[in-house]
Amino acid sequence: KNTAPEGESSAAADSLSRVFEFEKTTRWAVAKVKRRQTYQTCGKNAIIQNFTHLLGIPQADAFFVEDMWLLETEATHVTLNVKCRIVWLKNTMLKSVITNRTKTEAKEWFDKY
Repeated sequence: KNTAPEGESSAAADSLSRVFEFEKTTRWAVAKVKRRQTYQTCGKNAIIQNFTHLLGIPQADAFFVEDMWLLETEATHVTLNVKCRIVWLKNTMLKSVITNRTKTEAKEWFDKY
């Protein structure tokens, strides 16, 4: 049975999973963040998948963010591939603002690595 929240896929039974919450301060508000994270290995490689839901910001119920980190191990190096997408649950006039901010934050995070 899929017990993942609406719009999310369930992870494989052999994966590790956790849910954690924290606050993120923006220019306009303090958003409460709830993230469900799964970790799964595939041979020498690993996948970390996050489903992030925000509370306390306008239109927070209209979307969530899914990102996937694929760590591929080679003989001499490790490659990190990151994919990120916004899953829209309903229409909102703030779609372009949310999309642009999410892309900016994802790029800022990736550039740190």
